[in-house]
Amino acid sequence: MLLIGAGIGHTRDIVEAGNLAPGNAGPIMVTDFLTPIAVLALLFVANGKRRPKSPATLALEAELENARKAMRQYRTALSQLGKD
Repeated sequence: MLLIGAGIGHTRDIVEAGNLAPGNAGPIMVTDFLTPIAVLALLFVANGKRRPKSPATLALEAELENARKAMRQYRTALSQLGKD
């Protein structure tokens, strides 16, 4: 988002002040727009190529689910304690 904002700033500077200096209207302005587009395109492509989860990841997810279940039971027990 920062680079797109910088590119918009360069464009406004060109339109309003006629600033065509190389540091304003040259490759800098082009990369301000192309870099975020390239990053988003690469993220989109990489999102479709997910690897299968490793055994360690599966074990961690199971452990987290056990912890969540224990926390739900603890909250339920605490809420029942106040009602008795």
